[in-house]
Amino acid sequence: MVDNELPRVAVMMSTYNGHRYLKEQLNSILAQSGVVVKCYIRDDGSTDDTLTVVRAYCQNHPEQIILFEGENIGCKASFRLLAGLVYEIDGEKPHDYYSFCDQDDVWLQDKLTSAARALSNHDQALPLLYFSNLTLVDADLKVIKNAYKNEEASISKANAIIEEFGTGCTMVFNRRALSLFLSFKPDISIFHDRWLYLLCVYAGQVVYDKHSYIYYRQHGSNVVGISISCNNALWRHALSLCGPAERGKYAVAKEFLKQYEAILDKNDIRNIRLYTEYRNSLWDKFKFLTFGYICGIRMRKFKQDLWLRVLIILGRA
Repeated sequence: MVDNELPRVAVMMSTYNGHRYLKEQLNSILAQSGVVVKCYIRDDGSTDDTLTVVRAYCQNHPEQIILFEGENIGCKASFRLLAGLVYEIDGEKPHDYYSFCDQDDVWLQDKLTSAARALSNHDQALPLLYFSNLTLVDADLKVIKNAYKNEEASISKANAIIEEFGTGCTMVFNRRALSLFLSFKPDISIFHDRWLYLLCVYAGQVVYDKHSYIYYRQHGSNVVGISISCNNALWRHALSLCGPAERGKYAVAKEFLKQYEAILDKNDIRNIRLYTEYRNSLWDKFKFLTFGYICGIRMRKFKQDLWLRVLIILGRA
């Protein structure tokens, strides 16, 4: 990027039966300031008026809205397929940054320029990931609260193994991160933002912005949302942890180690294995509960961390 040029950002959105809020989201993308934005949309087989809405925006904004129509393959696969398409067609002058986007939120005008400014201060040869706080709102955009308090913000490799911190619709990342993200395809179904966050925490740099530049709409049709009450958050966390070996954070950690072990250092591999091997024996379980805690493999909140250790003892995390 030349110094006097505005950053070029590719926004990637997967749509599915989202016509109700889609216009507000698209208008907020087109209203972004301080960047040159292009929005790539892959429709995942919508059966409502979503395609009608998107086609109208493509006609009115042919240089900024690009549509790919596809069959229904699910949110996770759709986002990954779209990321690959955008990477391939980027051409001789690739975008400076890339962003995931939901179909039902509203972005503030300085969302992307704030991210680009933060990332520009770091080494672009590394996989770089930016994400921010977000403002929870109801279906009518009435503010509920911010998702994170300042004291809850923490980014560490050890914590990333067992806890997601970063929501996909706030993420902006560079081409190196996108390239590494696409270089390995997980053998299990994993949300794109969870995979990208793990990758950049371990192999690059992650920047967290405590400010919010997005109204994150909570409604009955969310594919993924954030629990508003403490009890609901604890229950959802328990569900994300427990279960058989082929699903949940345990499975994600095992798959991440399998795919990226070659680029991880020895300490990182050791820490991840403390978690992925804890089910092997009582001694391995003891090692995770003691040495793992010392190494920082613990939840940010006490109640959730306590619940994690109960599940570990039961062999269900």
